[in-house]
Amino acid sequence: MSFLSLSFPVFLVATVVAFFLVPKRWQWGVLLLASYVFYASWGVLSVVLLLWTTMLHYVGAVTIGKAKNHGKRRAILFFCIVADVGLLFFCKYAAFFSRSVDEAAVWFGTAPPALQLPVIAIVGVSFFTFQAMAYVIDVYRGTSAPERSLGILALSFAFFPKILQGPIERAGHLHAQLRAGHAFHATRVFEGLRLMLWGFFQKIVIANQAAIVVSQVYAAPESFSGSALLFVTYLFTFQIYADFAGYTDIARGVARIFGIDLLQNFDRPYAATSIADFWRRWHLTLSFWFRDYVYIPLGGNRLSLPYWCGAILIIFLLSGLWHGAAWTFVVWGCIHGLSIILDRLLQPVGAFLDTHLFHRSFLRVRHACSVLLTFHILVFSWVFFRAQTLADAFLIVRKIFTELPAFVSHIESDTFATVTKGFVIDSLDVLILVACVAFFMFVEHARAFPVAVARFTALPTWIRWGAYYVVILLILTFGRFEIQPFIYFQF
Repeated sequence: MSFLSLSFPVFLVATVVAFFLVPKRWQWGVLLLASYVFYASWGVLSVVLLLWTTMLHYVGAVTIGKAKNHGKRRAILFFCIVADVGLLFFCKYAAFFSRSVDEAAVWFGTAPPALQLPVIAIVGVSFFTFQAMAYVIDVYRGTSAPERSLGILALSFAFFPKILQGPIERAGHLHAQLRAGHAFHATRVFEGLRLMLWGFFQKIVIANQAAIVVSQVYAAPESFSGSALLFVTYLFTFQIYADFAGYTDIARGVARIFGIDLLQNFDRPYAATSIADFWRRWHLTLSFWFRDYVYIPLGGNRLSLPYWCGAILIIFLLSGLWHGAAWTFVVWGCIHGLSIILDRLLQPVGAFLDTHLFHRSFLRVRHACSVLLTFHILVFSWVFFRAQTLADAFLIVRKIFTELPAFVSHIESDTFATVTKGFVIDSLDVLILVACVAFFMFVEHARAFPVAVARFTALPTWIRWGAYYVVILLILTFGRFEIQPFIYFQF
């Protein structure tokens, strides 16, 4: 079961009705049962591993909270983290490790080992293990108290709106909300439905439509021109944003109906002025996780420049591997890490230019140029994120850079039709998709400003409902309702 399955609305309505009918002290029990029913639809093994993670961290955190001996506390923490990393390794990286050993053996001219490790696909494992690690580390540090209720801890890991794809929650933010009783509020339910509607627009109209073209072109990049590859890479840049942000909005909307606020995960990422700024806007809960549990323990901003560069590369190597067990994701992470390092190294130059050469009136131009440059670094990095192999990624990059100059010099009135020739959807559908992307980016930009949101909510009812009906009409008219899994499900 997923947010896009036909059974989900029935499941959600039944859960909401049961949640508000039972006494408030048992509402968490309804959510726990519903969450395990939801997650069980993805396989029995998934539930078993989630139960194992829950029991391990319940016992571990309670024991850490009671233990007076520092060595014992550290040993329990170490065991929990090793167990989490081991679970991630066997579910996500064992097959990658096996393939890499085989490739290295062939490279060095030796026989590859006979051991072939299987791929164990557990949806959401990266998200609930990272949340579990954060919880036990916070208990060890004393920033969170150990959760005495096994049910509340189990629900915090399994809560069905965020189990598959985040956000990666923290105990201090989520546990009290799950424990509290919640009365029915029509305003809150409406806010949740509005978030869900916008999330479905992002997924069904933009991400699903773009996925058809992106999948076609990236499956056979040798068959398309450099201009087509560049256009489709731009398209994927917005596809992955709409896909992931769409899921997050649906998840936050569902949780809002129950009176629970999940953490925000996006803040206009493509308005970033640097790659470091991008990671303060994109997948915020993962960024904060790496900051709090990897970057700061490694030394953070206190490190000398060489060690700081090493710490950044480690973090983004891990981030790349977290996203996927393939060398394409490793390269993607390295591009981001090296971009942040280069930006840090060039900061004195930028400060000098701002002070001595650029007039204040040029600061807006400089800001716009920074956004444009950062955006295109991201577009370049998404090639490696989306490509099936490194060979495909390098082929796409080579064709874009070698064929694009000739294409630009011969732009004509029918150029767009030429670029989209061979796509599985026609040029008109592509133009409609581009228009929907522009609408999506406009709304996302406006949502970031409380004043704009307040002005919209203050509009007459007929205008606001007219806007909602327009979004519904766009979904029904231009949406692709074929089941296209959310991209981050695989992570």
